Amino acid sequence: YLDGREISNDSRRLRYAPLISGCILPLYFFLVTVLAMLRFGVREAGQIALSLCFNIFLHISIYLLLLTPAMPFLRSRISARTCAMLWLLPNCLYLTQYSFMTADHPLLVIPTPGILPWLLLAVWLAGFVIVMLRHTFSHLMFRSHILKNAADVKDRDIIRPWNRELRQANIQRDDFPLLISPDIRTPLSIGLFQSTTCVLLPDRPYRPDELSMIFRHEIIHISRSDAWSKFFLLFCAAMCWFNPLIWKAMDQSGEDMELSCDETLLLDADDDTRRQYAELILSTAGDARGFTTCLAASASSMRYRLKQIMSRQKKHTGALLTGCLFFILCMTCGYVSLTYDCQTGAEAIYQSENPQQFAIRSVETKKNDEEYVPVSCQDTAALQSYLAELPMCRLTGRYTFETGSRQLYILYEASEGALVLQLYDQAVKLTPLYGKHPVSATYYLPDGTDWEYIDSILSAVPEV
Repeated sequence: YLDGREISNDSRRLRYAPLISGCILPLYFFLVTVLAMLRFGVREAGQIALSLCFNIFLHISIYLLLLTPAMPFLRSRISARTCAMLWLLPNCLYLTQYSFMTADHPLLVIPTPGILPWLLLAVWLAGFVIVMLRHTFSHLMFRSHILKNAADVKDRDIIRPWNRELRQANIQRDDFPLLISPDIRTPLSIGLFQSTTCVLLPDRPYRPDELSMIFRHEIIHISRSDAWSKFFLLFCAAMCWFNPLIWKAMDQSGEDMELSCDETLLLDADDDTRRQYAELILSTAGDARGFTTCLAASASSMRYRLKQIMSRQKKHTGALLTGCLFFILCMTCGYVSLTYDCQTGAEAIYQSENPQQFAIRSVETKKNDEEYVPVSCQDTAALQSYLAELPMCRLTGRYTFETGSRQLYILYEASEGALVLQLYDQAVKLTPLYGKHPVSATYYLPDGTDWEYIDSILSAVPEV
């Protein structure tokens, strides 16, 4: 639920619902690229990576750049949990890569000449790898530093509220290590995976009520997998590393996660509890790096955070806004495309061979949303010559090109096997039906298709 709580039907114990999992989109991109490399080879995997990166992360960049200036307005009107969730909505863009989410055609096509897209891809990839490795190394070093002198908590006065908060959160496992480290100044939890997650306390005394607040704060972060959310936001920043405004968005999203945690912890809290929590945050401000979640780290947002802690203003859940933004985000993805690797039909279709070696087995055509009807080609050489002279550019993204489009379907028989050519108003799809792992390729036609000329060399097949 958007207020951060869920009541179990059987036990009636408080449970903290997770936000959108932060590993979905990064894992999807990793698996798609690796599987494409193993199945189709490096070149085809590079083309798939170029298509994925351009279509989705151009969209993410625009979304975050629009969300960042709007967030102060949204914070004042909707719940902090919803604000935190809005930063994670792009994680659902993996849905746009499925066939049922395929757009009909791009609205804007950006031409890129020569090897420019591959140079840009190489520069982008180098920046992405550097950013991810740098932050991952920083996380591992910070983890090693704070765990080096850490010791297990033995004090029962500390373990007792820890176990109580675990039970209250309805967490089934209780083997998250609880440690005391002299190298931190604020309580924090660290670890992406459950097996590596641990909670650390500074080496200082706390009252029982303070321990309950600290443990509840960290349990909320762990239950919602906020460490993975931070990983996803870093992933987005690394993908858009060339845009300095994205880094501001990343910092602001981290603040909203803390505000969301505060909001969930203080639901239905009285003024005395809110004041104690504010004093606790002021007294435990410290440093946190990497994929960690802590009680108080950002000094820049401290004043606003304390103001929100003391405020009991009721805000809208923002459920309708979240649903609308999710719908808009998914439905507008993929309408901008790149063209690259420009060549003629003689190279793309006929592989620089004699077009006459590609025997036409069947030709079908349809207009708009009608059914395909077979036609005969009166001048095969003229059709082959027209297709061979077509300027064609490889297109990023996946499109159907079927709605409201004239189409021509040609089945070739070549020396290597059958080849399907689908000609649209502004595109050509080539699908080889031979080879171990055939891959379709889509090409953009800058000059469009001359249907008047094609109709002049085609005729309807007489009914028998």
